[in-house]
Amino acid sequence: NGSSPRYLPPLRSRLARFAADFQKDVGNVTTADVQTWLDGKHFKPHNLKSFVTMIHTLFDYCQSRGYCDGNPAQGLRRVKIKGGSVEIYTAGEIARLLSAASPDFRPCIALGAFAGLRSAEIERLEWSDIDFEQRHVVIGAHASKTATRRIVPLSDNAAQWLALTPAAQRTGSVWKRKHDQFHNAQQDTAAAAKVKWKSN
Repeated sequence: NGSSPRYLPPLRSRLARFAADFQKDVGNVTTADVQTWLDGKHFKPHNLKSFVTMIHTLFDYCQSRGYCDGNPAQGLRRVKIKGGSVEIYTAGEIARLLSAASPDFRPCIALGAFAGLRSAEIERLEWSDIDFEQRHVVIGAHASKTATRRIVPLSDNAAQWLALTPAAQRTGSVWKRKHDQFHNAQQDTAAAAKVKWKSN
């Protein structure tokens, strides 16, 4: 209910894998069963954390409907993820990326570099969310990672790069293609610019 279309495919995919190995009534699944299954899969930390979160969501759903008495995911071992160092582009790297980017991907780089938007937020952004006069971007709750609306200042350099897109084309979604194509555009641009792509 109200979940974003982007959230549902990985949820279905991961829970289908989980369900395939648990041919039993949901009320009979124990914490030990789930932990043993996770341990046997040898997931990397980020993937493991995603699975734990989604399994937790599944059993919350089941418990709220009376299919099971408790949530076995509640007692699972906590997943520790070591934070890597934050990577920041140099001015020269950003200049090369902007120069190498295709016209439809250039606004995405400008919004990430100069307005601090996450990739997922850019993919959900509409041109109507960008106010050139008041100089801000409205990230709606549907587009935000935290599911809360926020206002992001639009710097002069961001506005200037965005203005390179003709006004007639500034309608609908900022990124008009699919998620996989967004990822491909990142990699293609980085390769053309000879710059390592840095996550968010």
